[in-house]
Amino acid sequence: SVVAWLLAEREGLRVALVDANLDKPWPNNYGVWEAEWHALSESLPELELRGCVDATWPRTDCFFGGSWGAPPDERTTLQRAYCRVDRATLKER
Repeated sequence: SVVAWLLAEREGLRVALVDANLDKPWPNNYGVWEAEWHALSESLPELELRGCVDATWPRTDCFFGGSWGAPPDERTTLQRAYCRVDRATLKER
């Protein structure tokens, strides 16, 4: 993606991206902490990444499904905003 290329270019690295289905939509959903996405947006302003978010939640609820002895329905709430990246818009950039 252009994001990887721009970051590599600024650091003097080489990047190779391989996608066997470049003409097809990305199948996965991508999420990111809002603060990290904003930091990336500021470091790569030419991509207008803030326009590549289609949902934002002001806090994040985590469920660990019984891990470490926690009950499966126990919720841990993080007071940290989380975003869902709009795959189609990001791929166009």
